[in-house]
Amino acid sequence: MIAQLPADADVRKRLREDFETTFFVEAGAGTGKTTTLVDRIVALVAAGKLTTAELVAITFTEAAAAELRARVREGLEKWGTAETATAAASLEEASIDTIHSFAGALLRTYPLEAGLPPNFDTLDQIEQDLEFRERFRSWFEAAALLDLPSISIKNALLLGLSPDRIEGVARALHEHYDLLDSGASWPAPPAREALPRAAELAEKLRGLERWREDCLDPTDRMYDRMGELAMSAERLAEADSEGKALNALLLLDGFPIRIGKKANWRHDSLYRLRGELEGCLEEAREILSSRRAEILNGLLKALRDFVLEYAAERRKRGVATFHDLLTWARDLLRDNSGVRARAQARWSRIFIDEFQDTDPLQAEIAFYLAARAGVAFPAHWLDAELVPGKLFLVGDPKQSIYRFRRADIALYQKIQERVGEDVALVQNFRSVPAVIEFVNYHFGSAMHFEPDVQPEYRALVAEPSKEGGLWSFGAELAQVRQPEVWRREAEDVARSCRVVKDQGWMVSRKSDGERRMEPARWQDICVLIPTRTNLRRLERAFESWGVPYRLESGELIVMTQEVRELVSCLRAIDDPSDQVALVAALRSPAFGCSDAELARWRDTGGRFTYEAPGDGEAPRVREALGDLAELHRLRHELSVPALVETFIDRRLLVAQGFGQPRPRETWRRYRYVAKRARDFAATGRATLRSFVEWMEGLEREQYHDSGVSAAEEDDEAVRVLTIHGAKGLEFPVVIMTGWGSARRPERTQVIPDRIQGRLEVGIGESWRTPGYKLASEREKRADLAEAVRLTYVASTRARDHLILSLWRKEAWSEDPPAQAAGFEESL
Repeated sequence: MIAQLPADADVRKRLREDFETTFFVEAGAGTGKTTTLVDRIVALVAAGKLTTAELVAITFTEAAAAELRARVREGLEKWGTAETATAAASLEEASIDTIHSFAGALLRTYPLEAGLPPNFDTLDQIEQDLEFRERFRSWFEAAALLDLPSISIKNALLLGLSPDRIEGVARALHEHYDLLDSGASWPAPPAREALPRAAELAEKLRGLERWREDCLDPTDRMYDRMGELAMSAERLAEADSEGKALNALLLLDGFPIRIGKKANWRHDSLYRLRGELEGCLEEAREILSSRRAEILNGLLKALRDFVLEYAAERRKRGVATFHDLLTWARDLLRDNSGVRARAQARWSRIFIDEFQDTDPLQAEIAFYLAARAGVAFPAHWLDAELVPGKLFLVGDPKQSIYRFRRADIALYQKIQERVGEDVALVQNFRSVPAVIEFVNYHFGSAMHFEPDVQPEYRALVAEPSKEGGLWSFGAELAQVRQPEVWRREAEDVARSCRVVKDQGWMVSRKSDGERRMEPARWQDICVLIPTRTNLRRLERAFESWGVPYRLESGELIVMTQEVRELVSCLRAIDDPSDQVALVAALRSPAFGCSDAELARWRDTGGRFTYEAPGDGEAPRVREALGDLAELHRLRHELSVPALVETFIDRRLLVAQGFGQPRPRETWRRYRYVAKRARDFAATGRATLRSFVEWMEGLEREQYHDSGVSAAEEDDEAVRVLTIHGAKGLEFPVVIMTGWGSARRPERTQVIPDRIQGRLEVGIGESWRTPGYKLASEREKRADLAEAVRLTYVASTRARDHLILSLWRKEAWSEDPPAQAAGFEESL
């Protein structure tokens, strides 16, 4: 039987044979982009156009780089010529790496030219986070003590900025410091100081007192709150410094104007009072807004200087963050024409995989390497003349989901417009026709092209004669709260897992080089969740339905009950004054104290502190407090990892796991905390408190932890991942959840505009740079567009069966679940 050619066979043939064209390949989900990239590399080597030492191939993760290297070696060996055999043997000479590894190697090749010591070190992610926090807090304390007028930390705090928010802005500026320079500034309107206006505004507020005589009911809300106006007037009149004047004005900030009832006032007195009051409040708002703009401007300049000085200090010390590697490599190639020429001569072919999620600096580095030598470099790197065929870009803008890691769809589109020939791979080799039909149907209408925001949808083509299907559960709910939607969804997810397993749904599995249909096992089922919000309900539903499950994303594990309870115990060990953590520890499985025992302990004279516990009559509580006191003493003798493991052993947490439905999963979560403690200790940090604070930070932050232990081969369990964690993977059965949850764009404090090369900053409603409002509107559109792409990534992970949750609240007719309803079979 003659195999049917892919629908895009002509494109694939050109990519294997046309070596002198620069291709920009849009490879849809499941179209075999890695195979295409490997085939081109092998063909170039076989044709004598490329040696391994001249090859650069950049991909997204270290695991992907290792897989790509192995597949290139296999391809070269299979080709079977002397040239390809030699190339396979010398493949270690090739630069097949992540962009950070490649940039680091480039800098180590030219350290003096880059202004670095030859043996510079790279900080790991934990070290980067912790060192930045320590450096910022030292800077902040010093700046607050100095209270320089140009920074005015004191006034920033007075007007409502918290230290945590200031640190968040500093961290965001640090992540984008390649867009900063010592002259970067944010325009601000002329400041209107509060003190010169204080006395005048105080008189206006005192003048409002006369209207109180016209109130007929002293319980009226406006009458009642006019006392606050009088207090503000008094403080304004007494103010003898700018800080005191600002403090008085803050009493007016947010004062309600639409209160009081007309019937409680003579004639139109209430309306006239409101009119005069509105004038006072508007004047106060203008002063506060002006001062906030001035303070923010000075603060941002100070944070800019802190970030740039910290980066320069790292360079001098010979340590680099991941962002440093890219920034310094870019600077080296941009500013040193000699190094650029040598690098261009050394590497003749540059391949970049997963280009849709590339850091913009990576694209810039690639352009410098692929540019034609001996030609004057243009003012902007996007205008560079590239050597035909030297650069090969592969990506799928429909799968661009890493904006929080600096991926920029606007830059992707700009490069797509300018670089080489744009071709598409559309033949899907992964999913059954029913799934592809749905994907094309839904995303053909949901993914609308918008410049700089959303790519055009290109339909996929399915392979024929594949069995499988599209299924759904759930419906629209009227007059319910979102938690009820989540509860029903969780129940149906667990029920669907049981249906798939108990009914023996058939899935394809590769065995002895051939695909065959077999009944689904638990590990063939993957549940994808967009966020961690519904995790606990999902766990309870799995336990209720007897479904074994396994969390495979670190950002999910850190939110589990076992991890949070263990972290609470560690906080209680570190800080005897933290009664919230102490009570949580006593109630946790580590000590097992019931609420009745805790109440009896308190009622009989016991205290919730292990430093002076008192003489309560609950033996279990007394024993627990004694053990916590002993562990508190040991924290100075044991390292953090040793203390964590000692606690797990002493409290028999591993043995208690046997009482759980999934002992392996429980043990794995404890092992996760122990591993994170070892990772933390490897940075040189020694205190338990800093480890606990770091672990608690992981619960709040958006991150992806790929360092989760692999599943044992005999561990039969449903796999639960975030969509980001499932990127690049495929599963026989996928259950998509969270489609019916509201899409709330995250408020971003710092918004980069890479085309214009600037940063806009906004902290809440009151602290914004002049360009933030416009940038924020663009950011909201981009965030919603990425949410659509997330669902595309999720739905294209399915190989044989895709199950959609259509649970959602009433009147969401434009939401994806409503559009999908009726297209699939009910489950």
